[in-house]
Amino acid sequence: MSKTKYSGVFIDAKGNFYYETELGTDKMSDKRVRKKGRRTVK
Repeated sequence: MSKTKYSGVFIDAKGNFYYETELGTDKMSDKRVRKKGRRTVK
């Protein structure tokens, strides 16, 4: 997982970009709720 100059944007082992953002905490388990996604660069 390589970091880019943008917050929350990373590069995986194959060189593809993906993002990960935190949406807050779960009240029941007190864990962070995260959302991951990918975008293709053309």
